[in-house]
Amino acid sequence: MGARTLQPPPPDPEPGSPEWEAQCREAHEGENGWQAYEQWFAMKRAEAEALGFELVPLAGRADGPLESRPRRQRRRKQPIPPAPELSTLPRVTSGPRKGEHWMTKRQFAGWCIVRVATVSDWIHTGRIQTMKCGIRRQSRVLIASGERERRKPPVVSRKRKAP
Repeated sequence: MGARTLQPPPPDPEPGSPEWEAQCREAHEGENGWQAYEQWFAMKRAEAEALGFELVPLAGRADGPLESRPRRQRRRKQPIPPAPELSTLPRVTSGPRKGEHWMTKRQFAGWCIVRVATVSDWIHTGRIQTMKCGIRRQSRVLIASGERERRKPPVVSRKRKAP
C-alpha cells in the first residue's frame, strides 16, 4: 500500500498581475457579478474542505447576508423640554434669591433652551448653584430662575502662550 500524498493547489496569482486581473474579470462577467462571486467562493470552500481545512466563521460575523443582520439602534438624543411659565412656579420668599422662582432640572433646561443632560453637567461642574430637597446623594434639586444669568463661564484648561 502506498501512502497517498496530497498535492498543494496551484498558488493564486499575485494581486495586480495579468493572471489575477483575468481571473477577476471571469468571476464578475455576466448579468450578476454576485452570483459569480458565490460560485467562486463555493469552489474555494470545496477546495479547502477537500484539503482537510475546517472553515470557521470569524467572531462577531453573521452567517447570512448583510440584510439578515440586525441593525444597530441609534441612540436618540433627549429632546429639549418646553419652557415653563414663571407664574405657575413657586417663588423664593427669602434669602439672596428672593423674588426668583424655583425650578426643577427639567424646567431649568427648558428655561435655558438646552437638554437636561447639559443642566446636570452644569451642576456637576459647579457652573450653577442648586438647593437639594433631601439629605440623600440623589435627592432632587431646585434651581433658582436667576441662575441662567449668573451662570459662570466654563473653565478652560489651555495654557497661555508666552509672549
